[in-house]
Amino acid sequence: IHTTAYAGRFMAQGGTMSSSEESRQRLAVALIVRDEEKTLPATLASVQNIADQIVVVDTGSTDRTAKIAREFGATVIAFPWEDSFSAARNRAMADIRAEWILWIDAGEKLSAADSQSLRQLVDVQSDSNTCYAVWIELPQATADSYAERVTQIRLIPSSAALRFTGRVRETLLPAIEGGKFQIERSEIHLLRSSRDHDSQ
Repeated sequence: IHTTAYAGRFMAQGGTMSSSEESRQRLAVALIVRDEEKTLPATLASVQNIADQIVVVDTGSTDRTAKIAREFGATVIAFPWEDSFSAARNRAMADIRAEWILWIDAGEKLSAADSQSLRQLVDVQSDSNTCYAVWIELPQATADSYAERVTQIRLIPSSAALRFTGRVRETLLPAIEGGKFQIERSEIHLLRSSRDHDSQ
């Protein structure tokens, strides 16, 4: 579905595609989730027009999370929680067929402009030996506080050499260093919701 939608936009701009290009999967969006029925629709809606594949690892939801993900065309993988974020993220890798992976969390969103910039990066400017950091933005908690902004590695080439390590605060850095991948910062922004200010 998503590949066809992107091909339609390409043709509308006067491009031509071979049959192999039409079936080529460039970008997968991957998430690990649990009980995210309230936040998942907005997150998936923000990426569905640029994703050739969506992979959702459900670690034990008891709400409508899996159903919602399937409504957006996602491949849903039921994966019992093993007390390890790395295990869940690495499980997603086995079902990813695209050349690039964007990791996103439920509750995060790409703006329309940033989604197109990201797809442009993947299609035209990306380097398969490079992992890309994006800006993660958290809105102000109160009117007199500041918004928070950090960079995280979220866009990576699909490579067997890139796997997460660490039970909590999982990281790709050992794999990046061991595989001699480069890290480059992009100007793409992922927007988090104000719920991250809620200690619950």
